[in-house]
Amino acid sequence: MTTSITNEALTIGDIQEALRGNRHSSNGYLLRDNLPSSLAVKQYYLQLKSHTSRLDFDEVGLSVFSQNNEDGILMYILSRIGMKTKRCIEIGCDLSGSSIGIPEGNSINLIVNFGFDGLIVDIDPAKTGAIRHFFSQALSTKHFHSPERDGLPAGYFSPKIATREVTIDNINDVYADEGFSGEIDFMSIDVDGPDITMWKAVTVVDPRLVMIEVNNRLPFDTPVFGAATTSDAAPQTLEFQTSYGSSLAAACEVASAKGYTFVGMDMTLINAFFVRNDLAGGFEARRPADYMGHRFNPVRAR
Repeated sequence: MTTSITNEALTIGDIQEALRGNRHSSNGYLLRDNLPSSLAVKQYYLQLKSHTSRLDFDEVGLSVFSQNNEDGILMYILSRIGMKTKRCIEIGCDLSGSSIGIPEGNSINLIVNFGFDGLIVDIDPAKTGAIRHFFSQALSTKHFHSPERDGLPAGYFSPKIATREVTIDNINDVYADEGFSGEIDFMSIDVDGPDITMWKAVTVVDPRLVMIEVNNRLPFDTPVFGAATTSDAAPQTLEFQTSYGSSLAAACEVASAKGYTFVGMDMTLINAFFVRNDLAGGFEARRPADYMGHRFNPVRAR
């Protein structure tokens, strides 16, 4: 006799409240310093997996390590398409929202709570050093990290953390150099500028799910591509805004050419989610126009 480990009496809303309550119980101002337990996260994932109907991203979204509600959305999408390779890549990660060195990122929950093999790349050595320290201490990953001892350098197996500048020209070399090629479950790019054109350049890996940051202050339904340069122009100008990313329509244009379906956004309309076409049958295909009237669309509020 097989017994399900999900509790049918618990709803997704119940578990979300438990997760939020755990995080707020000791310090409501430093949310990522009060992480929910691995058991609660796994239970939430299994509850999502048990649902057969489509669920709204705003309903399922929540943060474990992510900046906004991306972690819940990622768990929901992966509950539908499966965790096949359990490998992920994230370009750009942060720790500025934590007082005790807990990283803020989109792959951290998958690595810590679901056993993913990851690659995290950032240009800032202070960030990558702190992120490496976090994984060397975390219960689920410290076994893959060795400290400097007896004259031997420190080493780590997973996740791999690289201090490198990633560009359109070298992104495939960075992935290959770190041992990542072929099919992976998830890729996230957040570099505040050429995010979309960097994804367009990727050929060495074949992600099943992609999350890309867009600039939600650019017109949603007009393809405008971000640049890899900073700008001193006035904030309301196109030159300034493209230095912080591309429009959602530009992301959808690249996604379509690469064989991906746009399936939704996080609640802040900063991150767009794309599922490879062969896996997208269980999702509603979305369009940039669907988010023109969203309550958090800053362009709508002008």
